[in-house]
Amino acid sequence: MQLENDLHQEVLNLSTEILNDIELDNLPFSKILYKGLRLARLKNDFELISWLNYELQGYSDKNDNSTEKNNALTKSGRFTHGTDENGKTKTQYYIKSVPELEAQIDSTKQIMNNIKLPTSFEGNMILLAIQRVENKLANSRSFITENINVINRVKSNFYNYVIKIYYETKFQNYTHSLFFSLKKEVDKKLYEINPDIIKQFVSVYDRLSANNEVEWSQAMSTCRNIIKCFADKVFPSSNEKYKCKNGRELDIKDNHYKNRIIAYVDSRIDGDKKILLESRFSDLLIRIQKIHDILSNGTHNSGFNYTDIQMCIMQTYFLLGDLINL
Repeated sequence: MQLENDLHQEVLNLSTEILNDIELDNLPFSKILYKGLRLARLKNDFELISWLNYELQGYSDKNDNSTEKNNALTKSGRFTHGTDENGKTKTQYYIKSVPELEAQIDSTKQIMNNIKLPTSFEGNMILLAIQRVENKLANSRSFITENINVINRVKSNFYNYVIKIYYETKFQNYTHSLFFSLKKEVDKKLYEINPDIIKQFVSVYDRLSANNEVEWSQAMSTCRNIIKCFADKVFPSSNEKYKCKNGRELDIKDNHYKNRIIAYVDSRIDGDKKILLESRFSDLLIRIQKIHDILSNGTHNSGFNYTDIQMCIMQTYFLLGDLINL
């Protein structure tokens, strides 16, 4: 679990760093893409690794007609549609790598900075020379703009990917923290009610790890025992019937643990929490009945798959968590 938490934190830190680099324009984009490769490795995202490798190495290999190459070109938006002299649609692909595009932009800027207006010509010749310089500058600016547009399309798509990872990881960290904080509190209260409940949950998890339907059925049976053990502590059995606040009478003998839990919930609907608990009462009744039915059927029915068993165990735990906080 600690290794998983460390990995999540590393992914969060790296994605934050990449977003800052892009937003603040701290580094050449090619350098940022190498950080993206590390992020992809941490996420085991092989599609992203393939895409970024193309961006860093280019798409010039004419023998490469792979789906991965086409997907990368599409993901980067490295094409424009136009028409040829016959009016037919023509697609132009930009195949140079990001480092190559950046290098060409830098070298073109240097050339532009070194261009000087002619001073040795006179009359019409100087006008012609100036026009040539202006044309060269205009072509250079157009070339730079075209390359920057290609990089910006790649950058925009890469940014959207990273920010998605950032928010997913941040939310996951919040939910992990929240869940384990609540779990710690629930476990403490369950232990105070009856230490055997925690021990039986451990037994359930052990049985769940076995690739055996018999063990899974035993896990379901143990969950039912857990609920009964809980009922025994919070609302002991009695030969006398329990009268609910709505007038309904419940048999609360030893084997009717479901009724005893319902009676426990009904008995808690009082005082400052009355309005809140009344609104939750119906939901809790449905959940108690549903879990009871599933657990009763699960111990005799092999039709449940592994996910069904997992969900049932979790619902048992969450139900007890809700009940102890009434």
